Amino acid sequence: MKTDLRKKYQATPTAVQTAVMILWACFGIGILNTFFVATHPIPLPPGAHLMQLVIFGFEALIIAMIGRGRNWARITFLIICLLGFVSVILLMHVMLRLNGPLSFLIVLAESILQYVALILLFQREASEWFRGGQRSGLTPQNRIRERVPYSYARFQ
Repeated sequence: MKTDLRKKYQATPTAVQTAVMILWACFGIGILNTFFVATHPIPLPPGAHLMQLVIFGFEALIIAMIGRGRNWARITFLIICLLGFVSVILLMHVMLRLNGPLSFLIVLAESILQYVALILLFQREASEWFRGGQRSGLTPQNRIRERVPYSYARFQ
């Protein structure tokens, strides 16, 4: 489904522009953080650097597609952020012990910036832009009625 977003909006909303700039800054911070990560006594498995390159490439693709107004990229970013939040919370003590406080603080700052960008990407103006300028025509009561096909809520 191709949607020409320029029909409704002449320019990208400010919230989306700000979010994309934050995400590119986080991308750069993430690349720099790979240099601060301590080398482990166990040698890296073969292909570890290739895997880092693939992950950074995927992240760059997602950020670029968010900047172009692709809703699937915004949803993918939401899912990645939720999974990343869980992993940062669960592995916080391991990151501190293995990589030291500097790397941990960088990851924490990067996570906070990504959540600020996530909030900006899901504001009303940004959401309308990602959907091609169309608002949901349903009120909250009508949404409930649409989800429940046979209920007493339809007859009230």
